[in-house]
Amino acid sequence: MAMTISGPPWVVDIPPASGGASASALLSIATDSAGSFKAPLVGGLAGAPPLQFWPKRRKWLNRFRDAANTLTAITGAVTKSDDTTDPFCARAPLAAFPTNHGTSPVLNIPASGAVTAVDNTTAGPALNLTGQNIYVWFKVLPGGAVGPGAVTLVVRLYGTSGTPNPNATDYISASTTNWNPTNDWQCVGFGIDDFITPSGTPPSITSITHAAVRFGGISTPTQIELGGVMVHPKTANRGAVVIGFDDCRADTWTDAADALIDRGLPAVLYPGALKAVLRSGVDQFQMNPLQLERLVRTHGWQFAYQALSTENPVGFTADMAVQEIAQLKALAIALGMPGSLAESWFSNTGPHNPEFRAAMKLMAPSTRGFNIPSGGSISARSCITETLPIADPLYVRAFGVDLNAHTLANLTQFVDYAIQNKGLALFVFHGVAVSNSAQMTKFTGLADYLAANDATVDTLTWDNLIERQRAFGL
Repeated sequence: MAMTISGPPWVVDIPPASGGASASALLSIATDSAGSFKAPLVGGLAGAPPLQFWPKRRKWLNRFRDAANTLTAITGAVTKSDDTTDPFCARAPLAAFPTNHGTSPVLNIPASGAVTAVDNTTAGPALNLTGQNIYVWFKVLPGGAVGPGAVTLVVRLYGTSGTPNPNATDYISASTTNWNPTNDWQCVGFGIDDFITPSGTPPSITSITHAAVRFGGISTPTQIELGGVMVHPKTANRGAVVIGFDDCRADTWTDAADALIDRGLPAVLYPGALKAVLRSGVDQFQMNPLQLERLVRTHGWQFAYQALSTENPVGFTADMAVQEIAQLKALAIALGMPGSLAESWFSNTGPHNPEFRAAMKLMAPSTRGFNIPSGGSISARSCITETLPIADPLYVRAFGVDLNAHTLANLTQFVDYAIQNKGLALFVFHGVAVSNSAQMTKFTGLADYLAANDATVDTLTWDNLIERQRAFGL
């Protein structure tokens, strides 16, 4: 059945999609069960290959090998163990294969516990981290704390020689709760400019020899598997800002769009439950397809993907999630606006949801997160900008703006961090209406600030950002 779309009330007929061929129909691997992975949908509806952000310029500060070589300083009854089921890298003697596919250390952290871990090897040669980003690889095992703010992550950088010590006090550190722990290998990035909390006699960033990671703020028993800490040069020569609008309410088309267009600034549209809205006709709370098209084709905005039938799916399997995303992409094609590299997590489909994460891996090159920091906390960098290269394309950190709580100073400070860090400030708004003058003043104030600082920061769409990223870094 072909997809059709007609004029008001924009009735859309979307054919059902297949969940993809099962693995058993494609290949057989002795160590994987049939059906444990799926082939992408055919016909051009699958996502592009995963975004690759790692040129051959990274260096390791730490590579965690196993529990025996991981030193820890702990609060609470934290223990260590080894995992051979899903190691970060296949570090195991060949003679142990295939019984042992590799080993990574696991930290067993009880509720209210915290742990600092460092690789027990002689510190490496001093590195100059000026102009570098620092990336931490790890995995929260199933059953542990997941969801925004569930775990506080801290990275400590040392400049002393000799054997690393997790109890050492001469370090600089950066921390964040602005990320979303998942049950999969993931990466969180920090710019060197985020390391602003010295302890003891802080080392110079021109002579860093090793790093430690610390996990805390955990309310439920959690196991965290360690991968490593690496550094990589920043791959942009200026900061970037992306302005996103969730749900694409009518005031996005009217008041918010008017303010941005007057200043020559683009934005990214994440329409919510688009199929239901299109079937119901004109809706004061939702932009219609003609308005979406006008912003994209005339004003250079971007139509990104979010939700098709519902923003609060319940009981979705991975196959159903793949079908949902595939049909949303088919609808974008029908509207004449295909090709976005951006998807969005929403409601109960965060990256800690294993069914939707599996679908996003298959269908979405990059996926935007959503974190709402408390008002006034931006200056303390609890909400940090995203790094370039992006740390984790499946969870790009975003500042979920609450215009009732956040001040204009909060918003411009976030932009300043992106400028300083040569990173990405990704904002996500919902309603921005002139009927609320206090909110509109903050929004137009941010737009004025971006326009006034266009010599040091680019305001652009997500796909333009990826194009720029590839031009600079790949």
